[in-house]
Amino acid sequence: MNQKIFGPEIGNSLSNIYHWSIAVDGNSLQPVPQKAELPAFVVERIQYFYQFMEEGLSFEKCFSLILSNHPMDEIINEFEEYFADYEAPSREFIDWRDNSGVKSFHEMEVAVALIYGTTN
Repeated sequence: MNQKIFGPEIGNSLSNIYHWSIAVDGNSLQPVPQKAELPAFVVERIQYFYQFMEEGLSFEKCFSLILSNHPMDEIINEFEEYFADYEAPSREFIDWRDNSGVKSFHEMEVAVALIYGTTN
């Protein structure tokens, strides 16, 4: 991504979301998602809640629990009843999530990492 146009933070976010490549395997082409470069505290939060998807936590609720950016008492109560203790977001995560210049990009980065996995 062009860092001069977007700046480093937006450029990194766009790369994490849109920078895919194609792998050639014999006669077929396979899409390869970008290896996301997310801060460790974001990866840890994604991985904590992701583990419960294998036990039945829906994508939508997992995504909501990771971001925790609106009133969620019902979702938190349900999560704690069926899975584990809810982990509130750290101040560091909240600051990253709520960065006004890239908030929507950060939400998309979390969705991409949740679907395709984290790599750091």
